[in-house]
Amino acid sequence: MMCNYTDRHRGFTILELLVVIVIIGILAAIALPKFSGVREDANIAVSKSNLKSLQTAIERYKLDNSVYPDQLATLISEGYIKRKICIIPGTTDPYQYGADNTDFLIYDTRYNLYATSEGIEEDFSTYAGGITPTAQTI
Repeated sequence: MMCNYTDRHRGFTILELLVVIVIIGILAAIALPKFSGVREDANIAVSKSNLKSLQTAIERYKLDNSVYPDQLATLISEGYIKRKICIIPGTTDPYQYGADNTDFLIYDTRYNLYATSEGIEEDFSTYAGGITPTAQTI
């Protein structure tokens, strides 16, 4: 027996397909900007964690040697920290670092974060200390 299909049962009309495509486009336009910031937020969180780990390693180094290390590579070569902790997340660049007899400064050039013995701050322009961070070779 052969089935006869009427025009009403043949499938979706072009108008219905266009409406679905427009709805999907609107949903994508709303969702994509929300997800694009997630990676950046994650990198900032990783950078803050790295800065905290570096702070701890630098303070341990000072306790053992009575001075702050001259460069971050010293922490790596003497086993205080792993190399990957010294790299800014999302880049291949190491953190900038500087130290004197009284304090140290670690600077994240990508996310504008910095750390001293006092803590981690989010805006390098607020740094009032006298230490100038320099690029590191790791």
